[in-house]
Amino acid sequence: DIRKKVADVRLTLTGSAVGAAVPVGVYATNNAGWTEAGLTWLSAPTITGSAVDEQTVGVLKQYTWNITSIVNAGKAAGKGYVTIAIKCDATSSTGATFNSRRGTTGMPIILSTSHD
Repeated sequence: DIRKKVADVRLTLTGSAVGAAVPVGVYATNNAGWTEAGLTWLSAPTITGSAVDEQTVGVLKQYTWNITSIVNAGKAAGKGYVTIAIKCDATSSTGATFNSRRGTTGMPIILSTSHD
């Protein structure tokens, strides 16, 4: 029953650090409807709170973040979906790249080149 608390939600992306390994955190945002078409730094949703999970991204492999608390907070607020933000949690001139599309028309594709 989707009206009840969600037990476990995880985000898995395949990616790697462009240079040295970097800590990458996942955050809740203040925007429940951020579309890929509007993906620019000028329209990025504001990050709220601390990272709910953080992984050190280094070699090319799958990295998984637990986003259960973000989903449950969105559900408690009556939202049908949530928007998350992923960012490097340390200053980096190189950052990390993720390309986890399942096909040429699928989402997401995420590129992070510096912390914000």
